[in-house]
Amino acid sequence: MHMKKSLVIVPVNDVEAALIVRIAKAAGIDVSVSRQQHGASIDRGRDYVKMMKEGEWDEVAIVEMPGVVTEQKIEKMGIDVVIIDHHNYTGLTRAKCPRSQRMLKSSLEQFLKHYKLTNAKLMKLGFDPVLVKGVGIFDRSYIWGLQDEGYGAEQIEQVRDYQDLL
Repeated sequence: MHMKKSLVIVPVNDVEAALIVRIAKAAGIDVSVSRQQHGASIDRGRDYVKMMKEGEWDEVAIVEMPGVVTEQKIEKMGIDVVIIDHHNYTGLTRAKCPRSQRMLKSSLEQFLKHYKLTNAKLMKLGFDPVLVKGVGIFDRSYIWGLQDEGYGAEQIEQVRDYQDLL
């Protein structure tokens, strides 16, 4: 069975993104870190099309860096483009599933699901799944989301402390 060789492109502009980078590296997934701040776009900065031509990737996961022009160019090269995002942009909606129109989970939660990073795998990589998932939940719905997901006051404080460490 052929396993896809994947690259994750992510701007390290918040705690969620920083954690995605750490987990991806620990899991042996290739990572390209963008230094762009909020409002990052794959259409700006590094020439990602050239990078993909020179690499040996079958798939690229683009985290919170919309850029339809570059995404389409990469797809035309025969590389699978996975969009990991949960935001709306001017003229571009990425907060909802295109098929169901349901609100998407955080990018961290989508990343974990796409790469099949279960609790057991996270622990094997040295991460606490409760804290990792807490960062994702917090990113999409703040403390109220943590409460809705069953996090108690002590666990919420642990998630907040973990975010400060990151």
